[in-house]
Amino acid sequence: MSIRHIIIILCFFLTGCFPHYLVSDVEFNARNHMELAAAKENSSNFQEAIQEYAIISAKYPDTRYCKPSVWRAALLNLHPNNPEINYKAAQDWLQIYLKLPLSPEEKEIAVLYNALILQINVTLDEKNKLLTNTERQNKNMAILTQKLKQAQIKAAQARGELKKLSSYEAELSILKDKLKKMKEIDVQLHKTRKGSNNKSFEPD
Repeated sequence: MSIRHIIIILCFFLTGCFPHYLVSDVEFNARNHMELAAAKENSSNFQEAIQEYAIISAKYPDTRYCKPSVWRAALLNLHPNNPEINYKAAQDWLQIYLKLPLSPEEKEIAVLYNALILQINVTLDEKNKLLTNTERQNKNMAILTQKLKQAQIKAAQARGELKKLSSYEAELSILKDKLKKMKEIDVQLHKTRKGSNNKSFEPD
């Protein structure tokens, strides 16, 4: 076999196997992340599992692991045991999922999930508005209650002042009566003195 034939065979070998090796390597790495994500999911490390699924979606979009990783990321954000449920993140992942090549059944399920999340978000918005209104009303009620207490205190103070004033008026009335009597006594004394003086000037 000539050197030329050997070179041709090597070229065919390289061009035929090297791309296959690259694809296999990418698939292998994606599978490793998928297995790691599944292990974290099984141990209830939901946020770490979501991060692993996100790596697959970002770095290995052309592998067969991309679509299931996006789907799992969406579902884990809705998982009832996830302490950090995130409806917005789940909806974002579903939007990515719906842009992938899906079967009619897969698309139908994804659309159903998306509709349910939209309904949940509407309900949560209504709940938050109700809570905000309730907090505002409670705050206004607290303000009104405080103003009512202040008004009651002022009313009590006014009643106390009125009571003092009534007492002063009673004392003033007594003083006026005493002054009136003293004036009457003075008038009587003045008349008595005047009568005595007139008698002293009469001839015997």
